[in-house]
Amino acid sequence: MFRTLRNTKGIPCITPVHEVLTHFFNHQTHHRGQITTLLFQGGVDPGITDLIYFPRVRP
Repeated sequence: MFRTLRNTKGIPCITPVHEVLTHFFNHQTHHRGQITTLLFQGGVDPGITDLIYFPRVRP
């Protein structure tokens, strides 16, 4: 399955959906890292941020 998108110059690009989704989730990781850095710089400890930690937490 493919998705037609336009780049910043308006040129159409055909991209496989799995590549669009991979980029989307990877970009979210980038922004979570930025937010964590800003919190640390502001003196706030955000705690554990690794997604794999949360399914392993026991009540």
